[in-house]
Formats: sequence, C-alpha cells, structure tokens
Amino acid sequence: MSLTPPWPEIRTEILDLYAYPLHPRSTRFAVRRVFDLLTILGVDQAQDLTPALVSRFVARPGLSPRTIRGQLAYLNVIARYCVERRWIAGNPVAIRRGWVPARVLGPPRRRHLSAVQMGQILLQASREAAQGGWKARRLEALVHLLAHTGLRKSEALGLQVGDLDLVGRTVVIRANSARHLKTSGSAAALPISSAAAEVLARWLPSTGGQWVFPTVSRRRPWLHGGPGSRPLDQVRELGARAGVPGATLTAFRHSWATQAEAIGLSRDHIRRVLRHSDGWTSWEHYSYSDAELIRPSVERVRFS
Repeated sequence: MSLTPPWPEIRTEILDLYAYPLHPRSTRFAVRRVFDLLTILGVDQAQDLTPALVSRFVARPGLSPRTIRGQLAYLNVIARYCVERRWIAGNPVAIRRGWVPARVLGPPRRRHLSAVQMGQILLQASREAAQGGWKARRLEALVHLLAHTGLRKSEALGLQVGDLDLVGRTVVIRANSARHLKTSGSAAALPISSAAAEVLARWLPSTGGQWVFPTVSRRRPWLHGGPGSRPLDQVRELGARAGVPGATLTAFRHSWATQAEAIGLSRDHIRRVLRHSDGWTSWEHYSYSDAELIRPSVERVRFS
C-alpha cells in the first residue's frame, strides 16, 4: 500500500481525467455527482471504500434500478483507480457481481418503436404538415430524418443547411458552433433514404437561415425551448396524436437499429451508421428482438 493522499486530492485527480474535451462534460458531471454522493455517505478517505459502503450506496431509497446501476458503474471506476494507485487493497464493487438484484430490475424498458408505430408517427406528421403550418412542416422533416438515418438527436437538431446534399442523398455529421460531437468517431458522411430526402427537399426552402431546424426566430438551432415547445415535447405530442404514447427522440435511433437488423443488415453496417466504436454496443443496446419484425423470417420455417 502506498501513502494515501487526502480525499479532496483524490477527487480532483480523478475528475481531471474526465476533463473536456477528453470526455463529454456530461460524463465529468456524472463522476462528480458520484463523488458528492460518497461525501454524503461519509467517505473522507480512500479506505472508506468498502463493501459495506457500496451496500449503502445502492440501498439509497427513491432511485430507479437503472439510475443506481449507472452510478454504481462510476463508483466502480473510482474504486478501480484507487486500487491501481495502491491506495486500497481491493475493489469493493468487484466483491459481488449483482449489487442490484435481478428481481428489482423488472422487465426491460421498451426503448424502440415497432415498424407500425413508426409508420403511424410519420404519417401523422405528414398529414399535419400538409395543412401548411411552418412548425408542423419542421416537425415532419425532423421525424423523417431521425427515422431514416438513426442520427442522435443533437446531431440532427444541430445540422446546418450546408451539411445536406439532397442530390447525392448524403448528410455530413460534424461539430459546429451549436453543438459538439459525442466522440471524434461520430463525424461521418451518412446516406439519406429517398423518402427522407423528399421530405427535406420540401422543407429546406422554409428554413430561412443556416440551420436545418431553426427556432421560430430563424437565428438559432432548435435545440431547446420552453415547456411544450421543445423538440422532445413536440415529438411526444405528435406520437400521442398518432396513437403512439411515450415516443421520444432517442426512440427513433433505437427503432432504426432494430429495423436494420430485421431486414438483414450486418452488424458492421449497423455499427457504421450508428458510429459506435464497436459492434457490441450497436447490437446489445440499440437492436431489440421485435416479434413483429421477426415474424416474416419465422414463417419460412416449415415442418410439413
């Protein structure tokens, strides 16, 4: 065991490893939040990181199992770092594999929409856009782009008009003044389907500026807004009107991956479009077993 520095110094040293731009600001904030929770639980030195501490950490009331597991992952990183620096003898998180019992987790949350549900939302968006409202046409363009490309919500909402080549049916993802990319590997030129290109071609003359999805003032990208006017709020309300409650911006990305798997796209193809560093992330966290999509393949199995 080496000489252990004061806990505030350990905190600063680990947080410095998550400084921007090496990691997204949101990641550093999450690690800092875990340090704050450890302080609340009475941790003031590395030796306080014990299995008993981890038990109290995961037993905090009022939190969802998903939140606990996410914070536990960052606690694991902190503990592993302390082990590597020889400040503690072992990682208390690694003592047992399942700190959150499976029975508490409940059924997996459905994060994607079925092909029928996606069709309902896109059809509803086009019906409302046909009435001529500027906001309705903006929303139609957004949901069609998300549905047919699998873009992250910030990537789509931060697009500039020059990022689109509708003749070549390509969208270029790059950092700009509105938002940063999640990773350096997120920058790419991606294909746009003919269905999305047709909707975008109708919409682009109405943008009135450099942003594909501007605010009403046309001066800024539509990244935020007041209650009811935010992109997420608008998509949820659109989904409700289409008979698909609970629709989110992220659901379009998950739905694209699920549909892509069902029609036979390879893991590498899906990974390249979603721009994950490895295919495991695309396969395990974005693609789902959907009975509706799998049924046509199952029908080909015959025993007569």
